[in-house]
Amino acid sequence: MSPSSTPEASSDTTKVVVAPVYPSWREFWDSHSFSLPASPLDAASRLQQNLTHFHVNYLLLIFNITVFYVAFITTPIVYIYIVLAAFLASRFFYERYFHPEPSNLERPHLKSSSILLVYIYVVMATYSLVWLGLPWTYPVCLLVTFATVVCLHGMLRVPVYDQYQGLLDAQLQSHQPPQGVSTSMEMEVLDNKFLYVGLLIVATLVAAKLISALIMLKSGKRLPPVIKAFPPVIGGLIRFLKGPIIMLREEYPKLGSVFTLNLVNKNITFLIGPEVSAHFFKAPETDLSQQEVYRFNVPTFGPGVVFDVDYSIRQEQFRFFTEALRANKLKSYVDHMVMEAQEYFSKWGDSGEVDLKYELEHLIILTASRCLLGQEVRDKLFDDVSALFHDLDNGMLPISVMFPYLPIPAHRRRDRARKKLAEIFSRIICSRKSSGKCENDMLQCFIESKYKDGRPTTEEEVTGLLIAALFAGQHTSSITSTWTGAYLLRYKEFFSAVVEEQKTVMKKHGQNVDHDVLSEMDVLHRCIKEALRLHPPLIMLLRQSHSDFNVTTRDGMEYEVPKGHIIATSPAFANRLPHIYKDPDSYNPERFAPGRDEDKLAGQFSYISFGGGRHGCLGEPFAYLQIKAIWSHLLRNFEFELISPFPEIDWNAMVVGVKGKVMVRYKRRKLVVD
Repeated sequence: MSPSSTPEASSDTTKVVVAPVYPSWREFWDSHSFSLPASPLDAASRLQQNLTHFHVNYLLLIFNITVFYVAFITTPIVYIYIVLAAFLASRFFYERYFHPEPSNLERPHLKSSSILLVYIYVVMATYSLVWLGLPWTYPVCLLVTFATVVCLHGMLRVPVYDQYQGLLDAQLQSHQPPQGVSTSMEMEVLDNKFLYVGLLIVATLVAAKLISALIMLKSGKRLPPVIKAFPPVIGGLIRFLKGPIIMLREEYPKLGSVFTLNLVNKNITFLIGPEVSAHFFKAPETDLSQQEVYRFNVPTFGPGVVFDVDYSIRQEQFRFFTEALRANKLKSYVDHMVMEAQEYFSKWGDSGEVDLKYELEHLIILTASRCLLGQEVRDKLFDDVSALFHDLDNGMLPISVMFPYLPIPAHRRRDRARKKLAEIFSRIICSRKSSGKCENDMLQCFIESKYKDGRPTTEEEVTGLLIAALFAGQHTSSITSTWTGAYLLRYKEFFSAVVEEQKTVMKKHGQNVDHDVLSEMDVLHRCIKEALRLHPPLIMLLRQSHSDFNVTTRDGMEYEVPKGHIIATSPAFANRLPHIYKDPDSYNPERFAPGRDEDKLAGQFSYISFGGGRHGCLGEPFAYLQIKAIWSHLLRNFEFELISPFPEIDWNAMVVGVKGKVMVRYKRRKLVVD
């Protein structure tokens, strides 16, 4: 393409007048093609030149990219692409028909449409990172985007730019001004190119936000109020990491029972209270699912079980749990629970001081090993298996939720422990099958379980299900039994009440303790239930929303929760709502007594320590029986005194439990029945 030009000489500079010439499609395409560096040295040279000439605008670029991500993570991506596509189309036809640029050295610079191609590439390349839903990918995406733009800007150029740069360098080295062009003018054009692209980014996102807001306004949707947090983008994450319960206590009085937290690139909508949480517990898996939010458990439980399988398979595996925890199975488990408690506490002296928290944790593991993992583990392999489970437990860290496969020492120990446990249970399973030996434990139930199509469970699946069962029950039972003891020793009136109940039961059944006897201990049951109300080990329950749904608050406000949100409810907060429970922060087991039933008056899902609905805890009966078996033995055989301060809550743990030691002084005695 040869544009016609007429130079007009003057005493100072040479001006060039360019007549507009419409290029052919081939010429137009070629003039916008990229030129790769000839060698690594050439690439390094280009980058060095760019850092010299464009360092100021690179700082502007950081600002523009930050603005881009702020809007990018809060605006539907489709709106951004619509606006960007419209702009590209208009820019393309404008350059083609109304403002064609000559392909010579009179106005050489990297063309806008070329940089826009780079912009599109960066958007597509980093979108997958942002969409992972991991908060810590936000700064990573910023760095990746910036580095990509800088590298592409330095190494991908149109040929005319390289020709001009070579000419410019030669003339500068000879201390002569470029012929036919103004150096300052051309460098200004080059420098401002990044600023233009930055303004384009901001304009694109502003337009996308306006379109999104307009569509939302016309749709008539009333979205939940959003928690205000500073600084923008990361303020919500900072507030959440400081403590979700603290945040809920601050926002619930202001925003009500339904509100949303912007957690970097994810929105979490909280549903607090029975009036708004029914959909959370009753919705089918196609609407609200567990799998996405709990996949961080997969490295611990193993492949092919629970959150690593489709919902239909997971439902069948939950059926295996249900069959292993049927009433007739529980009755046989109680015998093991009572035996383990008697054997364990027989090793205590006539008097002394112990850490109640440690003692109960250890006993719970022993009991669970016998009832769930089998006699082989309890009698011969307990120390080995206990150490391996300890490594599994320590491999479940807060960072594991976001990066479950991060190669850190705790995760490597977790993976090694998981592999060794699989080997141990594989040997036990093979031994039982070859010998025809059957035991009365959960392991045997899983070995004999079959899917609907007749397929038996594999050794890997049995191991994963056992690990999941132990993780689900161990912490809950040990934490709840410790809190129950701490409250009973703090409030003498309730301690006296459970002792009197033991006397009543002993008058009727003597020293015998079985499933039916434990089921008659209603006062002790209420004491355990109240400890669980105040201190549920799982303070947050989560789901992933796959469809829009409406909720109506107690005040009659109706909100539409969009799909894509993470839906959350908090047993630790909802269990203390003052409109449901009188004096909600006080320990009073009698609130559950017949005739009072505070947990039932406000309707279903007023008490959610064990979840509820479709995903209620399958091990709830097992947990109550286990804790009752332990405390009925302690109440009948010991006197206690709490000698350490009343324990605090350990908010730093993955499963929120008791902080520090719970020191008690004990004295052996036999409960006398009048």
